[in-house]
Amino acid sequence: MIYYPKWLYSASGAQIVPDEAAHAALGKGWYESPVDVPVAGHDTVLDHQALIDLAAAKGVKVDKRWSDERLAAEIEKA
Repeated sequence: MIYYPKWLYSASGAQIVPDEAAHAALGKGWYESPVDVPVAGHDTVLDHQALIDLAAAKGVKVDKRWSDERLAAEIEKA
């Protein structure tokens, strides 16, 4: 079952969609987790260590116990 409203993420940012029709209208390239968004120039999604490295490079104080979702959120804030 899919619940709305919900956040969707793309390489260009994030937004809340209120329903399935709005979700479908966005087209391809939108994901339910920022971790799933492909990084420009890369064909693969970042693994946990790559997220830790990216966060550290952006000056985020990283707790290595954080989930991929938490890391992605902290990277977005940085």
